[in-house]
Amino acid sequence: SIARPELSIAELQSGQQFELRIRIENTSAVAGKETIEVYIKPQGGSVVPRIRELKGFQKLLIAAHSEAESTIRLGVDELLTVNQAGQRKLEPGALKVIIGTGTETYLEDQIMIVP
Repeated sequence: SIARPELSIAELQSGQQFELRIRIENTSAVAGKETIEVYIKPQGGSVVPRIRELKGFQKLLIAAHSEAESTIRLGVDELLTVNQAGQRKLEPGALKVIIGTGTETYLEDQIMIVP
């Protein structure tokens, strides 16, 4: 889930962050490790984006037959893009958020940076 799917550039510059949470269940009889990865893909903007960009990750140890929650935050540093002039800046617009393991997608949603 995404606690607040829309933040303004001013809110992000003042330190607010998007908070992404996902619960993972281990259905096996042994403990296991899982690396949760967060990717974003800009939906438009002044620069043609990569297919997706890794913006955060967290490694979890999940006990047998139990669940764990991963919380990853995205702030200004993770959301800056490089424009055509080579400047790093926050651009308003929609960003597709993909949370998974690199091979398996658990959650796909959208966040908005508003002017």
